[in-house]
Amino acid sequence: MAPVPWTALFSVALGGAVGSSLRFAVSATVVQSGLAGAWATLVVNVVGSGLMGVLVSRHPDPASSPRLLLGAGLLGGFTTFSAFSAEVVALGPRLGTIYTVASVALGLAAFLLGRHLGSTA
Repeated sequence: MAPVPWTALFSVALGGAVGSSLRFAVSATVVQSGLAGAWATLVVNVVGSGLMGVLVSRHPDPASSPRLLLGAGLLGGFTTFSAFSAEVVALGPRLGTIYTVASVALGLAAFLLGRHLGSTA
């Protein structure tokens, strides 16, 4: 296996730092408004899925510089599956199931919409 180029690694790291910081800011804002943190995760995952759809439509090569910086880095840091998993369990069986179905359905819909918008622009 070939070593990962430093420029690619730096792009992903830089994007990840920005994306993670943005997610933290959204989460803190939502929690301060009195809503549960699960809503912040839902918002960032749906928005991130839509943005990933746009990105993929414009840059289909996963190894391209924009996909590394914005996809693997920024959107990878912005969206989160680990927090989602913890929140599903914390919500309990009934609400956790509703939250899971809503997250997946809305995330996929946002991705498809983003991909469509990105390919028509």
